[in-house]
Amino acid sequence: GGGGGQHPQHPHHPSRHGSTSDVAVATPQYARRSTFGEHNNSYYSGNNRRDSYGGSSVTSHHSLTHDPHHHMHRGGGGGFIWQMPFTVKCIGTFRGHKGTIWSLAASREFLYSSSSDGSIKVWDMADLRRGCLKTVSAHKDCAMCLAIGKVTLFSAGTDLSLRSWNLHNLEEVGVVERAHDGMISAMVCNKEYVFTSSHGCIKVWNGLTLQEVHRIEHFSQSWVRALAYNRRRDYLYSGSYNKIHVWRASGDFSLVSSLETNYGAIYSLAVSKKYIITGTHNQNVQVYDIATLAHVCSLTGHIGTVTVLRVTESFHGSFMFSGSSDTTVQVWNLENMLPIQALQRHEKAVHSMAIWQDSVFTGSEDMEIKVFRPFKL
Repeated sequence: GGGGGQHPQHPHHPSRHGSTSDVAVATPQYARRSTFGEHNNSYYSGNNRRDSYGGSSVTSHHSLTHDPHHHMHRGGGGGFIWQMPFTVKCIGTFRGHKGTIWSLAASREFLYSSSSDGSIKVWDMADLRRGCLKTVSAHKDCAMCLAIGKVTLFSAGTDLSLRSWNLHNLEEVGVVERAHDGMISAMVCNKEYVFTSSHGCIKVWNGLTLQEVHRIEHFSQSWVRALAYNRRRDYLYSGSYNKIHVWRASGDFSLVSSLETNYGAIYSLAVSKKYIITGTHNQNVQVYDIATLAHVCSLTGHIGTVTVLRVTESFHGSFMFSGSSDTTVQVWNLENMLPIQALQRHEKAVHSMAIWQDSVFTGSEDMEIKVFRPFKL
């Protein structure tokens, strides 16, 4: 599973796509009424009618406006509540990137994507037909990781740089040209800090100034491929070769606890109210008790490395989505640890995912972003 020393065969290892340079093509404020030139998208409705607006495109598989079965209750905060029984369907596709989509991040009504083509794109989640609102050339090589702060989008690339962008207009506000000696393989942030990881190392950066404030070198020469932040506890979780570490995410950033595993290299991490969940090179998802770190169970079903994990929780239930190099996304019920559904809409490895209200977005090596929604049964 690519541990000590050698460079991993790595889902987060960029595929060889030439980098392209894109021009900005929308209003800096992503206004509902564009004042900044045309929208860079095409919309394909179910009957293949095509309205063309330029380079990036959106394909719609369902009209959601009057679908009687698309009904998930709204939560108190305006968010959607995932509640059984449901089935998840693909309702559309965003196209426009010219390389693997390595990272997806959602904030308010906007989805941000980063790719092997070096670009970051912004998409409208509230009105999918508007598609891509803006594209920036962000990194010289692959744009690998994205993380969203309060008013800032952070990006990291195989050019070793860490960059910060104004969330509202995607203009660059800061850069560290050589943030790590090796490729940055994971990134998360909290209100104050950005955490980046690479081979044998986690670095902590001030989110406003991008000054390095701390460094954790605790990994005996293995890749730290997965990071997760837990707001309730203010803890940072890291996954490396046969190891999970729990760190304070502020103050002295000290080690809280650690766990030896025997499932090989950890490629993805998610934290729920009750569980720490890891996706491994050995094709399984491992679930641990968040309080005791005891192993709860293994979730089997993927036949490739588990590259990305996302959890959505409410009073009505706890659900997880796992993406894999086997091209599928599996939907799990974390209440009973049973699989709900396998989503097979990508043609190549799935590497990225974001959940926003009742929409799930997945990004793949096939250069497409699929949009999924739950439908009541």
